Amino acid sequence: MSKLIKSFFSLLFLISFTASVSAADYNLRMTMNSNDQDEDYDGAVVFKNYVEAASNGKIAVELFVGTQLCSKGAECLQGVSDGSIDIYISTSGGAAGVFPYVQGLDLP
Repeated sequence: MSKLIKSFFSLLFLISFTASVSAADYNLRMTMNSNDQDEDYDGAVVFKNYVEAASNGKIAVELFVGTQLCSKGAECLQGVSDGSIDIYISTSGGAAGVFPYVQGLDLP
């Protein structure tokens, strides 16, 4: 009987401990118009791992690859402006539709 009681309290302790672990305080939505075989995705994974580790899990980064949240540069930048997207990885060509002067960064 005492073994059953010990098991019960051990289970109760584990349940209460896992319930006290909360989700991240902040969630960042990161998107890029590339696939998971692209170097942009590789960099996003490194960024995600670093941010989540450095914040001790208080900041979570969700990765959206391809056209899950937006399909074109202007649409993605509008999502950043609206707040539905927190981080958008783009080339200067992708942002040039909204900010034409950014193409000057591509000059040699």
